[in-house]
Amino acid sequence: MNFISKFIRKLFFSELDRFSQSLGYKTWDVLMENTYHIFTIPPDAEWFATELPNKNWAVWNDEGEPPFPFTEFSKREDAIRYLRNIFEKNGYPEENWDQKELVLGQYSRHNFLGLNPLPRYRLVASSFKYRMSSVLE
Repeated sequence: MNFISKFIRKLFFSELDRFSQSLGYKTWDVLMENTYHIFTIPPDAEWFATELPNKNWAVWNDEGEPPFPFTEFSKREDAIRYLRNIFEKNGYPEENWDQKELVLGQYSRHNFLGLNPLPRYRLVASSFKYRMSSVLE
């Protein structure tokens, strides 16, 4: 059973690295250093904004398995506006919006420079680990 767990973990994390490379980063760790949690999708998925090496922004969520689909924007404000529209269209509770200072337009006068970066490995320790725990145990 230990061999199977190691194999699944290796396979899973290689997919995360592949996703990272599609966004221009060499590894998942480096991608996550440039990624910001924006909001939670009940019960256990999340939306993120990632600053890309070319200074564009990609938004993506962790629903399903990697590699995840993403949408790229040339301006971070456009990326957040896109995510805020998704958030409001789905009627998620306001407490799920993690970046309170990022709300644009009528919602706030703050700008996007106040992003709170993810603690290192936060994503792996949260939703992915949660999903993988049932597979690995």
